[in-house]
Amino acid sequence: MSRSPIRVVMMAKEGYALRLAAAVRSITDHLADDRTLEIALLDDTTSEATRRRLEGSWNLERTDLHWVDIRRADVPLIDGVEKLEPLYLARTAAQDYVPDWRRALLLDPDVLVLTDLGRLWDLPLDGHALLATRDPWITKISHPDGVADWRAAGLDPDAAYFNAAVMSVDLERHRRDHLSNRVREFARAHGGGIRYGEQDILNALLSDRWGELDPRWQVHPRIADRPRLVPEYLRGRALEEIRDDPWIYHFGGRLKPWEYRSPSAADRLFYEVLDRTAWKGWRPKLSLRGLVYRAYDSPLRNVLHPIEMRCRTLVSSA
Repeated sequence: MSRSPIRVVMMAKEGYALRLAAAVRSITDHLADDRTLEIALLDDTTSEATRRRLEGSWNLERTDLHWVDIRRADVPLIDGVEKLEPLYLARTAAQDYVPDWRRALLLDPDVLVLTDLGRLWDLPLDGHALLATRDPWITKISHPDGVADWRAAGLDPDAAYFNAAVMSVDLERHRRDHLSNRVREFARAHGGGIRYGEQDILNALLSDRWGELDPRWQVHPRIADRPRLVPEYLRGRALEEIRDDPWIYHFGGRLKPWEYRSPSAADRLFYEVLDRTAWKGWRPKLSLRGLVYRAYDSPLRNVLHPIEMRCRTLVSSA
């Protein structure tokens, strides 16, 4: 008896092609022999030529791929919310773009999958609207980088804050709860307090309705390599596990392997996967920004990051 396909929703646009090439390739390379995939790519600006190049990069033998053009008329920019672009707003309406799907895994295009996604797909939702991992940098709703308008929104300041790059989502529940409409309403009411786009909004709307995944389902390489920066919940055995047995890497923030060359094992793995795509041999060019990123992504960050966060705390409380 064959198992139901693993259903995945991802974002696509021309500027994301390289990272998306590696992300999907990493998914198909680790797909178990008895599994099949359906991938819906919510697409904004990807050209036909780039689509063909991407499809030629992936092993699609057991994958049903759908390019889903977002309807920009349905996802207009919301006045006063600069960090909520149409593609990310469309992702909060994924349930409307794949109307026949009851569940899906929502993955950002800047991830690298290191195990069979069926393991994540098989985890029960247990009544939660979604499953996600806590954000290792933004530890709670009231964090300096959390939801700035948490008081006005009536949120618990100590509620954990999840990262939206890897989620297992109950799409049917989102339809019943009219989530896409609620996202727009929240953005209009609290737009000035949104720092991380739809991620902030989902945390605000679903702060008590999500379940926590094992942190290995979303490992941020830049924090896994810096034990002095990890939050309390990732110390001890948890830190050993995310370093020794990561299941998905998420290249979050600005320090990404397509921006500059880093000697980290995670970045080397990204290039290995990329070399199995149409972007074989591509590496970031030397640039001033890349040199700055590389200097920051050094032991110097152990000193600078706490100072940076203290400054942000002072600014947010002013």
